[in-house]
Amino acid sequence: TNLALAQGLFAFDECRVRNQTGAPLLNGPVASYVEQQFVGNAALATLSGGEEFTIGFGIDSNLRTSRRLVEKRESQQGGNRVVDLTYELAVENFAADQTAVRLYDRLPVSRDSEVRVTLNRDIPELSNDPLFQQSEKANGLLRCDVATPGASQQPNRATIKYGFRMEYDKQFTLTGLDAAKPS
Repeated sequence: TNLALAQGLFAFDECRVRNQTGAPLLNGPVASYVEQQFVGNAALATLSGGEEFTIGFGIDSNLRTSRRLVEKRESQQGGNRVVDLTYELAVENFAADQTAVRLYDRLPVSRDSEVRVTLNRDIPELSNDPLFQQSEKANGLLRCDVATPGASQQPNRATIKYGFRMEYDKQFTLTGLDAAKPS
């Protein structure tokens, strides 16, 4: 299955495949080509017969992604500071045909149990892929699988809005957060 992986501002073509040779594939370098044109190098881990893996094919120039802070609200509840953030992820598809896209974003993950991060319930449905649910979601990744119609630029681009809340002691100072104002 060819998919575009949108992460950050770039969209990448990738393919999920299964080793159907019945023999292990040994680790080593991989050179990727699309229509006889070189698109990149990668390293392949040793794979058992029947094992699935993902291989990348470089940037998809037909897709453009964006992420913007829509709203930031700060309040105080008792001795806690509460910060509500709403983001919009968007995908523009310049190709004529519909494209399946995996949109990824990351929630802040606290190493301190005194900072609580909760995803708002109004997020579009997260992917039900078992690998995502078992490992990536627990590490703060969000993944939505989106079908982007062909020729869908602004204002008809595919968009997803989601929000999350951070609650922490008002005496704490958090660093590493996007300080940008909503646009």
